[in-house]
Amino acid sequence: MDNNIIIIGAGLCGLTLSSQLMKTGLSSCILEKSKSVGGRLATRRDGENCFDHGAQFYKHSLEKPFLWHDQLSDLGLSKLWFSQDQVLHYHVAGGMTKLAKIINSEFEAAQNIIFNEKIISLKDKDHLIEVTCESGQIYSTKKIIFTSPLPQSIEILRSSEIIYPAALENIKYAKSLVGLVTFNNEMSDVLSQINFLRFNENLFSISNNKSKQISLNHTLTIVMSPDWSEKNYEKAESDVLKLILDHLFQIFPKLDLNMVIQQQLKKWKYSHPFVKFDSDFLSLDKPNQKTKIILAGDAFGGASLHGAVQSAVAVAQFMK
Repeated sequence: MDNNIIIIGAGLCGLTLSSQLMKTGLSSCILEKSKSVGGRLATRRDGENCFDHGAQFYKHSLEKPFLWHDQLSDLGLSKLWFSQDQVLHYHVAGGMTKLAKIINSEFEAAQNIIFNEKIISLKDKDHLIEVTCESGQIYSTKKIIFTSPLPQSIEILRSSEIIYPAALENIKYAKSLVGLVTFNNEMSDVLSQINFLRFNENLFSISNNKSKQISLNHTLTIVMSPDWSEKNYEKAESDVLKLILDHLFQIFPKLDLNMVIQQQLKKWKYSHPFVKFDSDFLSLDKPNQKTKIILAGDAFGGASLHGAVQSAVAVAQFMK
């Protein structure tokens, strides 16, 4: 299968990049290793309850507008959640993954997303890049743009014996263990006081999805700190959930296990980069060569939804 441009990853960066390329008249194919779009724009649904368990919000202001804010607003999906340090934080009606689905549906006529395709190697062949996937499918392309978490991209480059700057190895990603906990209505007075709370050390943040009006019950997304997640990442799910709830009950002593209806653990191996590269993307080709391989994503734009979008826009402008 021949494609002029292949994008790796159907998260926010990859989807935004595809849409921006389309606006300049360039079509692309996205290869996604999972079965759906969104990446860390992730929402879990459980009957009448929903949990955002990746990105919790996006920030938008006149000074730093979010690229997709106006479109979400026009569709009635952009909802002001809270203000912190005079910065407005918005969530997406129906869950944050809805943003990815909106981008995909808006541009699906011009882009081709192929799911369950995990790349294992690249090969330079006849002025093209031959992309081999775990499924055995082989794609050929003139340009390939990685938007997946940088460690995953580096793994492919290394196995393909493609040279990249050693400095990229210094960009490490945080692991994240996330507890999704549904409570009954016994302590609604306590739980109703929670929308988004940020902490330090062991417990990183707590979000109440009911305050987003996407859950019938008080459903908490409890994000543990990178250090804590690294330390406990390989432990059994039941043990990790017990430890997470212990931390929660220390903060809110009026809550206890008898009030918990359901609990589940989500694991992010590559939650966000601790630091970023000093440019919004990186071309691996020499100055006088036609660009073939580009690295993009939050390791370049920054560890936020803004960063993912910023990297995508910068690549699209470069390609134009």
